[in-house]
Amino acid sequence: MPGLIFAAPAAMLVEHGKRIPAYLIGSLSVIYTLLVMTAWCLAILFYFGHRIGDHTALPFLIWAYGAATGPIAYLASKERDNEYSVLTAFASQIAFVVVLLAILLFGVSNASVVIVFCSIMGIALAFQLILSFASLYAPPANPWD
Repeated sequence: MPGLIFAAPAAMLVEHGKRIPAYLIGSLSVIYTLLVMTAWCLAILFYFGHRIGDHTALPFLIWAYGAATGPIAYLASKERDNEYSVLTAFASQIAFVVVLLAILLFGVSNASVVIVFCSIMGIALAFQLILSFASLYAPPANPWD
């Protein structure tokens, strides 16, 4: 929701026909949303990660996955008309699974976890920015609109 601080002015600029400034301001909303979700997922992962004992890694990591991505997926399911929220939720789930596998299989460091997670979310950011830029110049779905 705080990303709407940037989305509302972008929508107003689109209504006035100023697409490029709208894209630039709207991209700040996407960046902000992905930063918040990345921080949330990593905070949950590190919170649960510090409580792992000798033989409790897998249950705690699965629990962390559910605690971190569950609310994101739930909120995205309520916005079915917004493909960007679904893409963000999917990217956070993929990033979390990749990080969990890296932790379980390779025992990576905290810095590596952050780099891998942020890299995957960065790919999602690039994909969303490309999609939103392409949608600026896409013809309307109904040619009579």
